[in-house]
Amino acid sequence: MKNRSLNLNKKGFTLVELLAVIILLAIIMGFGSYAVLGIINNNKENNYNLLIDEIYNSVELYYQECRYVNRDDDCLDGEVEITLGDLVVNGYLKGNHEDDEMKLVNTKDNKEITDCIIKFTYGSGKFVIEDMTLGGSCPTTNDYKWL
Repeated sequence: MKNRSLNLNKKGFTLVELLAVIILLAIIMGFGSYAVLGIINNNKENNYNLLIDEIYNSVELYYQECRYVNRDDDCLDGEVEITLGDLVVNGYLKGNHEDDEMKLVNTKDNKEITDCIIKFTYGSGKFVIEDMTLGGSCPTTNDYKWL
């Protein structure tokens, strides 16, 4: 039998070196996750602004059809109230299909806004959304940059 002596001069990483690398990777991942969260929040804000624009356009389309195509007396008087759910059901807004119901969701907090009420008028040649229900996740008139 051959005598094998242990070679204590093996090359490799020490525990301290491995810990240093792990700590550096954790720091880099921390900065990376912060950047990703910022991108996600920006996308939520952009999607919310697109939703607001879509709501405005659908309300205006609803009003124009109500006033000029259907000749509805409510629309001719100038002030109309409608829920976002009604706009979804009538095809003016695209909603999410869940449990055989069409729902509209606030993209900022993922809460349902189907029951939000919009009051709008058309007067002096100008279409204006006057009010939206406050509270919950409903958009408010402050969200409308064109008011």
